[in-house]
Amino acid sequence: MKYIKEEIINFAQNINIKKIKFAKSKILAEKYNELKYRTECGYLGEMDFLKKTLHKRTNPNEIIKNAKTIIVIAEPYTANIKFSSKIKIAKYAIASDYHETIYNKLQQLQEFISEKYNAKSYISVDAGAVLEKEWAKQAGIGWQGKNSLIISEEFGSYFNIGVLITDLELEISSEEIKDKCGNCNLCMNSCPTKAIVAPGIIDVKKCISYLTTEAKLSEEINYEKEIKETAYIFGCDICQDVCPHNSKFQKNKQEISDVKIQELLNETENILFLSNKQFSEKFNNYAIKRLRLNRLKRNYKLIKNS
Repeated sequence: MKYIKEEIINFAQNINIKKIKFAKSKILAEKYNELKYRTECGYLGEMDFLKKTLHKRTNPNEIIKNAKTIIVIAEPYTANIKFSSKIKIAKYAIASDYHETIYNKLQQLQEFISEKYNAKSYISVDAGAVLEKEWAKQAGIGWQGKNSLIISEEFGSYFNIGVLITDLELEISSEEIKDKCGNCNLCMNSCPTKAIVAPGIIDVKKCISYLTTEAKLSEEINYEKEIKETAYIFGCDICQDVCPHNSKFQKNKQEISDVKIQELLNETENILFLSNKQFSEKFNNYAIKRLRLNRLKRNYKLIKNS
């Protein structure tokens, strides 16, 4: 198993995967109870797809028969961004859509283990019925902060996660990394809507990131004032930016170099005049396209008019 794992790590490095770790596949009984509790408390908002897939999300065998190993990769994004415009977006959304870039790398990894070891596998990049953050924690990518994000020594919390569930049995990584948040509550205290209701527990109905990326047009938004004050039109980084473990990644801040994102933030009123086709063509390679234009227009109006 060890030499197979080393071959996989070498292949991952060759395709520029920044970090790869391995966790033992198992039923996540504690996580199931936590998600059930969050559902009962209404903390999951209108994300019905989460509520309907609790068993599947906490049992890899419902995704891949005889699942043995969870392969987790982490891909960092630029954190030392200086916003010259009033309106902001989450930093992960400034670069190419991580769903696609990470998926492409995992697809290459999937083909490699299939051809070489006849292994079956399933890819998830923040879209499937997989608890990516939990597996990242168990694999030793980092520990889970009070803002629910995974924090690593190498990247802070400024990275995205991809998961490959496989029936290939591999040597697992070292044990979970010890929690290093201690008594710090900066993320909880800095959230303008107090969405972090307990360490690691988010009430998404209060979370600006959820409200500006996931909330349906039919959902009631009760935090127009806070959204306007923070000026986030897509996502939110407040709980990350105040984290002491992230401070070293924010030094020497630089202006956004991406022309399309610059235009979006500096000439935001133009959003109101875009057609769906123009929006899709302009932001085809960006995460913001997943929001859909009608919701982006709603977010702009919240910032401008509330």
